[in-house]
Amino acid sequence: MNRREVLVFGAAGVGLAASAAGGTWLRQRSRTEVDLHAHTVAYATEDKRVLVTDPALLEADSRVAEGPTTERPRERMTAFLKAAEPWLDTVPGRYVDLARNALLDLWILSDDLPAAVAGWSPPWRYVWPRDASFCAAALARVGHLDLAVGQLRYLQQVQLSDGWFEARYVPGTADPPDGRERQFDGTGLVTWAIADVRRSARRYKRDIDDQLQPLLNRSFQALSKATDGGRALPAASPDFWEVPETRTTIGVAACTLGGLVAGGELLGQPEPGQRLASVIRGSFGANGFQRYTSHGGPDGGSAFFDALGVRGLMTSGQLRSVRRALLKPAGGISPGASWKRDGISWTPATSLLGLAMARAGDHQGAREILDWIDDHRTECGSIPEKVVYDGSPAAEAPLVWSDANVLLTLDVLARS
Repeated sequence: MNRREVLVFGAAGVGLAASAAGGTWLRQRSRTEVDLHAHTVAYATEDKRVLVTDPALLEADSRVAEGPTTERPRERMTAFLKAAEPWLDTVPGRYVDLARNALLDLWILSDDLPAAVAGWSPPWRYVWPRDASFCAAALARVGHLDLAVGQLRYLQQVQLSDGWFEARYVPGTADPPDGRERQFDGTGLVTWAIADVRRSARRYKRDIDDQLQPLLNRSFQALSKATDGGRALPAASPDFWEVPETRTTIGVAACTLGGLVAGGELLGQPEPGQRLASVIRGSFGANGFQRYTSHGGPDGGSAFFDALGVRGLMTSGQLRSVRRALLKPAGGISPGASWKRDGISWTPATSLLGLAMARAGDHQGAREILDWIDDHRTECGSIPEKVVYDGSPAAEAPLVWSDANVLLTLDVLARS
């Protein structure tokens, strides 16, 4: 076994000691141990990506191992970064390293694939419509419009005839990897992503319209049908928690609204989005924007409103309240108040909230979250899925949705 092959074997354990919390820290009942799968992902050969468990085996600021067998992926990596340089030059200096590594991880998890996969460990090596939508938006913002449109064209190919999506797909196919229940939030997010990608395009808007019109039409029709033209909440469906649901969650409601508003702008049909905003204000809003219409406590899904550009439903103060309510010992947030009390911070939920704060105008709050993410990356600079109670990165790294959220947040700050 050579040094390059060593990259793929083994999981780098964080070695956390379990102990009872026992204090007042948000009534935590346990401090769960979670291993870090790898510090990042890199090409070990021309066509083989591997988990990097020893940072010393990979040169800094790279996702390609040294040697002649990685020349072609190295060329693609260099070209990807070069095209993003004009955007990277706008990033505040304190965040350049964070931005560069997020770009590298967005590249390594999407390079030579029809759409980005969530991560590289086997359970994550699938395309989630949610993740791919945020990746498309991020790719367009950083200067890769063609790759962004490619992500959405793949989603157009795999979309079901009724406008829904499976929860996830085997890359390059329209096949789900298992019998997991399909999710309606993907339909709203894909519709939003079309509008966001188009907004990033200085030219070629007509080309984007021509390529993605079937996806836009089918998705908008599905959103309208599911809400009776915006007059009712969509039916229950799993959301970003990815658990079965019998009641409509705020995450699904927010993604549906984001899709109706974005699609309505493109198609000249604003009324369904306006009506659904009123329904949400009178249901979720009347009870403090909890996970369900009348209960469930603060929920990370509420960040989807502002993250998707739906302004005015929640205030910046309410977003900060969500952060305080869901705060975990390491400084990030959990997916929601009724999530298991394991002391773990989740970077997807935390970074989504940061994006929402940025787009809501709370740039200080967004910077606080970026600083936290920056401080809790792996030794190779990748953003992990989780951060355990003592601040150690854990689980999957990199996680592409968190990378996309960070890039979009930095883009908002740079533009403002």
